[in-house]
Amino acid sequence: MCGINGCTLGDQATIERMNDAIGHRGPDDRGTAVDAAIAEIEATIGPLAILFNNAGIARRAPVHELSSEAWRDVMRTNLDAAFYTGRAAARAMMPRRSGRIVNVCSVLSDVARAGTAAYTTS
Repeated sequence: MCGINGCTLGDQATIERMNDAIGHRGPDDRGTAVDAAIAEIEATIGPLAILFNNAGIARRAPVHELSSEAWRDVMRTNLDAAFYTGRAAARAMMPRRSGRIVNVCSVLSDVARAGTAAYTTS
């Protein structure tokens, strides 16, 4: 996002602060936190024109050894983040009838590999 439309280092610090706050919230608060973050970004930088969802993590382990915590880490990052940010961005863009949301996925969504059950699922 920064580097577009004159985003400054100060703006990047604001974005990092919001990212940190969102990551430490409970599941029920994340949607509200992302909505607030998008609103603050638009108030600070200007209207959101493009959201590029490209976050992804992998926790490699055979499925029978994969911990519930590792599974949730992957789902929170790879699915929940795309949902919450996409929804918040759409809510901001739709009244303007302008904006684009791009969601990127891995080739592993089509071709599973051993030890990538959570990543392939997401």
